[in-house]
Amino acid sequence: MMEPTGELSSEQIGAIKRSIEIGSLLVNDHPEIAELYRDGMTHPGIAEILDVKGKYDISSDKVAETSIHYAIKGHA
Repeated sequence: MMEPTGELSSEQIGAIKRSIEIGSLLVNDHPEIAELYRDGMTHPGIAEILDVKGKYDISSDKVAETSIHYAIKGHA
């Protein structure tokens, strides 16, 4: 097992970048995300209802859920 170095792998960096990109798309494509979140839905629940994995060609649940996070919170 590898020891943690505190640095992200290229795969992790790619997943973060993809999440941010999709989060930006989601803001435009699904402005109702904020309301769903305010109504008590979770990030995984919103990702599933909007079929984020299918519509944005994502294989990872984590990337789909993180995309919802960036859509709600934004990214500087």
